[in-house]
Amino acid sequence: MLANLPPLRFRGRRLAALLIAAALALPCGVAGAQETAAEAPAPETPAETAEAALAPDAPAAAPEDVAAQAYATKCMGCHTIGGGALSGPDLKPSAAWPRKNLWDAIKRMEKNVGPMADEEIDLHTDFLLAVDAAERIAEAQKQAALRHAATMEPASADTGRALFLGRTPFANGGLACGACHQAGGRGGSLASSLEDAFTRLGEAPLMAACESPGYPVMRAMYLDSAQPVTRQEALHVVKYLEQVSGQPQSAISIPLHLLGVLGAGGTVVLLATRYKKTPGGTRARLVARACRKQDTGQDQGV
Repeated sequence: MLANLPPLRFRGRRLAALLIAAALALPCGVAGAQETAAEAPAPETPAETAEAALAPDAPAAAPEDVAAQAYATKCMGCHTIGGGALSGPDLKPSAAWPRKNLWDAIKRMEKNVGPMADEEIDLHTDFLLAVDAAERIAEAQKQAALRHAATMEPASADTGRALFLGRTPFANGGLACGACHQAGGRGGSLASSLEDAFTRLGEAPLMAACESPGYPVMRAMYLDSAQPVTRQEALHVVKYLEQVSGQPQSAISIPLHLLGVLGAGGTVVLLATRYKKTPGGTRARLVARACRKQDTGQDQGV
């Protein structure tokens, strides 16, 4: 009976059968696709990625200690906490002071570090009264070094020497350190020698003294005149001071032409001294001879 059907109708029945079979297979395919999608992990959102970065296995960065950083910037160049006296006294004993007395003492430091709001004085007072102040300073310096390491070029003693002696000018136009200080056998004598400054003070106080000097003269020359030393420059200068610290002072070399001038001057002084001791002129010599003869005649009873 099927053989008697027209070819067109036979093809239509085959097509219908294929469509029915596909329809029956479709739910299985959809279920398989859903199963595969369920097995695949969902893409991470930015929040999830950030949360994964702060997982327990990844050490989180320590929060910045604002009080310790403020002390390192304004006070460390002159004072330590338990490290002995620098140009200013050791501040460790101040932890036992009454809070009001300590607050007033910090207020008086405005003449060296510039005006401070009451909130800033409160910050310094609370910090100096804390029993772990010294440890917090050390940790703050460590964190600061890590933050700046990625943006700073390595410290160079050669670059520091050029900055110290003024061969390379500071970026903001500040006066060269060697105009007043001496280090490595070179420089001026208007201020204290820095030959062994690194040994006496250490890196952190020297960095603070370069970047934010508390000495009135230095503050006027660099901060008040808007000519501060940059942190990168301070790194180079401190590296130079580290290199020369503890070394014997190099002999001062005198140029040959200066030796000639000194020699000529010495000769003139010598001749002038001899000239004063020797009677001058013919008349003076005759008078001296007559005096000697007269003295001789008197001795002989003439």
